[in-house]
Amino acid sequence: MPLIAVVLILWAVFGSPLKDIANWFYEYEPAPWETVDAFYYYDNKNPAKHSTAYGIKSLDECRRWASGQAAMNNDPYFTRSSYLCWIGKTGEQFAGMEVYRTNAR
Repeated sequence: MPLIAVVLILWAVFGSPLKDIANWFYEYEPAPWETVDAFYYYDNKNPAKHSTAYGIKSLDECRRWASGQAAMNNDPYFTRSSYLCWIGKTGEQFAGMEVYRTNAR
């Protein structure tokens, strides 16, 4: 029993228990404690041109927001544009970009 306690304490101190639990039970959807950041790309050939909505609560809300952006861009079927719903911002950066746990459409 003490060994299990030591392992759990080490995991909590040196690991990422919330991220691990989210990966196990909510692989491609936000865990209850995570938010979603929506990125709408106006042109598939130029990902630098995009709109963003931060702190969205669900994937459905992200998809609705992206559909609204596409409709305003006269591309309701995403033929020229695209979107991604980035899930679980980790607070880390890599090459100046935010790191997320996963993404979905």
